[in-house]
Amino acid sequence: MKDINDFRYIVTNWDGSSFETTDIETAKLAIREDREVLKMTRRLFQSWPALVRVFVTVEIKKIKDL
Repeated sequence: MKDINDFRYIVTNWDGSSFETTDIETAKLAIREDREVLKMTRRLFQSWPALVRVFVTVEIKKIKDL
């Protein structure tokens, strides 16, 4: 099994709906427009015999934090 280590941004629209993207420019635009942006990092690895899944979600308030 191979390790998974990725991230994505979850952007909330003005109507309350949200979408996921990996595009940093989309996340930057959303922050400039004062919309909510979350960064979700996913880590999956195996330490025999255990399978470990770690999900971390952080709210991003400033572009420099992306």
